[in-house]
Amino acid sequence: MGNNKEEENMIEDYLLYLPNLVLYEIFAKLPAEHIIELRHSSKYWNEVTTRNKFIEASFLQSEPSLLIQVASSIPRRLNFKLKLLELDESRLCFKLKRFVTSRMGKVRSTCNGLLLVNDTNHKKILLVANFVTKCCLTLPPCPSGCPHRTCGSALVFDPYEKRYKVIHIYADSFGFEVFTLGSSEWKIIPGPFHDHELHNRPFDERYRWSDPLSTDGQLFLHWKVASDSYIISMDACKETFRKTHLPHHIDKKRYSLLEMNGYLALISNVSSTQFDVWVLKNYQEQIWHKSYSILADSISYLDKNALMTTRSMDLDPNALPDFKKLEPVVSLRNRNSEVIVLRHQRSGCWYIYETKFKVLNKLKNMMNRDCNFIHYKSSLVHWKYDEELLARETI
Repeated sequence: MGNNKEEENMIEDYLLYLPNLVLYEIFAKLPAEHIIELRHSSKYWNEVTTRNKFIEASFLQSEPSLLIQVASSIPRRLNFKLKLLELDESRLCFKLKRFVTSRMGKVRSTCNGLLLVNDTNHKKILLVANFVTKCCLTLPPCPSGCPHRTCGSALVFDPYEKRYKVIHIYADSFGFEVFTLGSSEWKIIPGPFHDHELHNRPFDERYRWSDPLSTDGQLFLHWKVASDSYIISMDACKETFRKTHLPHHIDKKRYSLLEMNGYLALISNVSSTQFDVWVLKNYQEQIWHKSYSILADSISYLDKNALMTTRSMDLDPNALPDFKKLEPVVSLRNRNSEVIVLRHQRSGCWYIYETKFKVLNKLKNMMNRDCNFIHYKSSLVHWKYDEELLARETI
């Protein structure tokens, strides 16, 4: 016991002479969950890893992943199972990890490791939480009294004001509701359509808004609406919105919106053997660029029964799925590659496509066909009092 204490003291003495930059490089590469454990083992490590600069460095080093949530099968219950999906590049598949042990409310959005979640006990309440550091903040009920079942919500961070915001909409006639963390009440701004445009709205009063797609570091939010020519986009910092027109040369009824490498991307289903990927790199100019095409005869396909990757043209033609029946759902990019997750609309099977090496892999039964994906990076953001979260100037 004495020897262990002496070794700990020697390590702490040694660490005291290391530059902070070196310490950050060593510790920042560890998963956030392991850093939480280290904080309990040493006062020095606790001091280093709770500094704002370290929290920022750790977040930047953490690998992006996906949260997968599946609705409870219990009737009249709105609880969800939540698990973490990490990309395994060597096998071109996902590693499934437990995220929380109990059922919870629906996750609406993530930002800097924080989650915007429905309160399971109070239907009209939203929570901002970090499940790594066990911190939670309760928002006041929104003015619309929305039960948060068929609405759109997002948590964003304004880098200019250095404030977190929750943006919510359930009816265009009511408008957007914006709550800035640190304020005392919600703010209401008019909906995306002015009075003289109401007859041109792509939806009626009963239109069900969904949670928006966040891009450009969550500065912009995008909603796919019932229109063949545009989507609704919002500048989360300026709290202004507009119509973002779709590329002219696509099938307006067969496309998916994704966030790819930070940008808004549109994947158009051209035929049974081709997808086209369009990217909007400049929000203001609204100019779409066709980035590349995914062609069936140029990819390598690996199904669950294959022993090795084989060119699709060498396989049974029925082995490769019909692209018209595949729906791109989400993309994930790490340091070395970018993948697109696709769902078969009829069978419910899932596929993963690696863009660099053009490999399509059929995933084994690890996901429900009706599951929901959310981009996520773990972080060490923590607070004891609400003001500590509001005043944070990192990430």
